[in-house]
Amino acid sequence: MKVPISLSEAFGPEYEKLITDSFAPDAGLQEEIESLNSNRYVMRSIVPHIQKLSQTFQQPTRSSQPPPSLWKMSSNPKNLRLSYFLYFFPSNIFRYASIIAELSRLGYQWPHKGPINAIEFGSGLAEGACGIATGEKHGSIGLPQEASWSNVASDKTLLKWASFWNPEYFRFTNRENWQTRNFHKKN
Repeated sequence: MKVPISLSEAFGPEYEKLITDSFAPDAGLQEEIESLNSNRYVMRSIVPHIQKLSQTFQQPTRSSQPPPSLWKMSSNPKNLRLSYFLYFFPSNIFRYASIIAELSRLGYQWPHKGPINAIEFGSGLAEGACGIATGEKHGSIGLPQEASWSNVASDKTLLKWASFWNPEYFRFTNRENWQTRNFHKKN
């Protein structure tokens, strides 16, 4: 698989600026994001959560998505979610985007007319929709400019974050007319 250079650089300074200037203030995470400049904060509040998530995801029976109960297994669920958002979320977006970019490289073109109406289960932050938007930005297959994603997840906080993140991210990827509708599903 080959990815465009622009996709390999998609999570650099502009992406970070989107997090610090748009998402973090709206989601009430400005203080945490500013704390990322402190090695002490990162080592004590972010890295242990990344390690915990990595161990959970490496278990053979687990999917790449955290189980809903995982968010409750931390003394600081906010930092656990933030760790997921900062570390795992971009790589998951990249995986989706790489598929779209590869399809583009191979000459595939989306055959359907009209808007996309799709359901995304369990990601909370609509990783699939964000990844597809990223792929379309860096290797278009001709997806429509309009899309409605039903984002179904069990974690209310991630759904709340998605309501701030998704509109900003879709604008960032030139998909202004893409939207998510968030639905909470109890387990």
